[in-house]
Amino acid sequence: MSRRVPVLVSLLWALLLALPGPGAAGESVSVAVASSLLPVLRELAAPFREATGHRLALSAGSTGQLRARILQGAPYQVLVAADAETPLLLMRRGRAVPGTLRPVALGRLVAWTPRGDPAAMLRAGGYRRLAVAHPRLAPYGRAAEEALERLEVPRERLVRAPSAGQALLWVAAGGADLALVGAAQVVGRGRAWAVPEGWYDPVRYTAALLRPGRGRAGARAFLAFLGGERARAALIRHGYRPTAPGSMQSVPWEARPKEAVRGG
Repeated sequence: MSRRVPVLVSLLWALLLALPGPGAAGESVSVAVASSLLPVLRELAAPFREATGHRLALSAGSTGQLRARILQGAPYQVLVAADAETPLLLMRRGRAVPGTLRPVALGRLVAWTPRGDPAAMLRAGGYRRLAVAHPRLAPYGRAAEEALERLEVPRERLVRAPSAGQALLWVAAGGADLALVGAAQVVGRGRAWAVPEGWYDPVRYTAALLRPGRGRAGARAFLAFLGGERARAALIRHGYRPTAPGSMQSVPWEARPKEAVRGG
């Protein structure tokens, strides 16, 4: 009997060593994310893996670009868009799973410049070019387009970028003097002026489970994680306003199909 004990102990150790470590059996979750929210998801990748064992594989772009990729068959499992219209459109097209919409956060529009006072520049017309995202590709472009009606910016001074992030790069490269972008994209950089919220529809970041993510534990775990305290804290740090889970019900996006087709 005593001779069997070391053998059993050795077998147990071998079995324990053969077992996967924490997170080794987790899934890779393919997430399409609006580029303006990419820094937040990058920050959340490590705590998400620590909490669930699953890994994030992030692919960023403007919401319009992501929508086009998904409609063309890109195998993303989760979408985090900078609007709610795009996930609803994808549900109507059979690309997203009905009943999986999750409000994530609200984004604010600001006028930003690395030098000078953006509010004074807009009032006095003291700029050569104003960069904005294209309204057909990016929700911040749609928000900027609405605000421009109040700001009375001459159309010949506008330059339109594929995304809000690209608009910032144009300002940094000297192709424009200031940009209308998301507040969270310029936290701690240059000077920003908050465009009054009544001048544009809020930018509503919304997540949804896509068809390739149906039945995948990692994808559903990530949707749940986005509503947790760690995600909310990260959103606040980056300048976003986390959205209450039940707040979507009061906004009749389903009644706006033309915007869903146009927007992005």
